Amino acid sequence: MGVLFNPSGRIDRLQFWSGFLFLLMIGAALAVTQKRVPEAFDTILLGAIITKFCFYCVFAQRFRDRGLRGAFAFIPLGLGVVCALIAASAALTAQYVPIFQEIAAERGHPAETLVDLEQAMRADPGIEEAAQRRVGEPDVVRATVRGLAAPSFLAFWAVAFASSFWAVGAPRPRPSS
Repeated sequence: MGVLFNPSGRIDRLQFWSGFLFLLMIGAALAVTQKRVPEAFDTILLGAIITKFCFYCVFAQRFRDRGLRGAFAFIPLGLGVVCALIAASAALTAQYVPIFQEIAAERGHPAETLVDLEQAMRADPGIEEAAQRRVGEPDVVRATVRGLAAPSFLAFWAVAFASSFWAVGAPRPRPSS
């Protein structure tokens, strides 16, 4: 437990990989729960924040074992969060564009491409207002929350996995007692 919740100290490679894989499993469980029970979003968000803190602790301890500052752990954490946000944004756009296209078609402005959609929205500002109302409907919100789970999970943990090889590196010799 000290490995997951204490950012100070040092851990060897085995402890790092054990902690990393445990956090990966927790992250996967959170992503599956978010997809299946989107109403539990607040609880899942709290779990994700705690998981990210534990991620920082595991990486900080490993970096210290390599003779580096624990603050280097903010690099993979920050990159992972940024990539997760970008993936979530792309997933959100992919979910909302068809809604906007459907409303544009209902209002007499068929839009097959994004350029067509942009032109339709300029010609009829009511498209955006109608789409925003529909996006706020509970079933659309639930579908959106479900749709964000996998892309953001995969993006964060892909960066985490790639950066784990940097963190593992070669250990610094421990001082003899």
